[in-house]
Amino acid sequence: MTIRKKIFLLAGILLALFGVVVGVVATIQKLDSDQIGNVVGYQLPLSRLVAEFDVDTDRYEPVILRVLRLDPVTPADLKAAISAKQAVSDELRRDVAAAATLLDKAIQDPHYRTADRFDLARIDGSFKYLSRSLEEFVSVGDLTMGALADGRREEARTASLSFAKFARAFGPDLSEIRRDIADLTDRATGRVLASERLDTYLSFALFLMACGFGLGISAVGSTRVVNGLRQLLASTRAIESGAASGPAPILTRDEVGELALAFNRMVEELRTRADQGYVRQVCRPAPRQSPDQQRRRPGRAPHAHRLFFRHQGIHRY
Repeated sequence: MTIRKKIFLLAGILLALFGVVVGVVATIQKLDSDQIGNVVGYQLPLSRLVAEFDVDTDRYEPVILRVLRLDPVTPADLKAAISAKQAVSDELRRDVAAAATLLDKAIQDPHYRTADRFDLARIDGSFKYLSRSLEEFVSVGDLTMGALADGRREEARTASLSFAKFARAFGPDLSEIRRDIADLTDRATGRVLASERLDTYLSFALFLMACGFGLGISAVGSTRVVNGLRQLLASTRAIESGAASGPAPILTRDEVGELALAFNRMVEELRTRADQGYVRQVCRPAPRQSPDQQRRRPGRAPHAHRLFFRHQGIHRY
């Protein structure tokens, strides 16, 4: 593999590592966004509808009892009371229908956890009980207003006493439903906050791991290339100094390895040519020396011996 390909491979590995980090963080953030979507899409609107329902049930009874206390009751007062009662009852029905639809959708939403679905199912059951009580509650108001419109004041007062049996349904029971929804929202919000903190730490840890792994791969790859160059440089310096040196080791299959292979071939070629030159020098007869030349250079080895020593890398002689 060439150095160019190694660089591209290393860059690809680093990009893949950072891609994995981004993918893990994006997956965790997707889970967080699902929980936030549940809070915004279901729980907050549901809390608003239940709160409006609670307020409207408190408004419905006083509208009727207020006109019941008037003596005498004028047609205008009666008409205004009937109109107000009808408006409040319509709002109650709309709130119940909207809350029931929202609860059904929330229970079927796959983004909710199983434990949260159980809580929603329990809230839905309690709310359905209130929905069934609503029609009876509204009918008490209709009966009271009907008797009052016909002039049967005592009968209207007796009918209004039936509001008392709904005190628990539209009091503590409704408050419990509101608390359950608030608790569900609080738990979801707490999980999102905890997950956000975990995302921060996990992102930092994964980033450090990716950096460490990438640097490790870079160090291993660069070390192999640099070691090959250093071995080649050591062999070059050994040849330059005249010391005996073996072939340069081929550590990689890239351009550095090809350079080391070419260097070994060049050294082998030079040695072959040096051996051939040595043979020719040895086979050539030594030149004659006059007695004066021999006396000037006493103790010198013959010419062929000096060539042999130099060929073997011995320069002292």
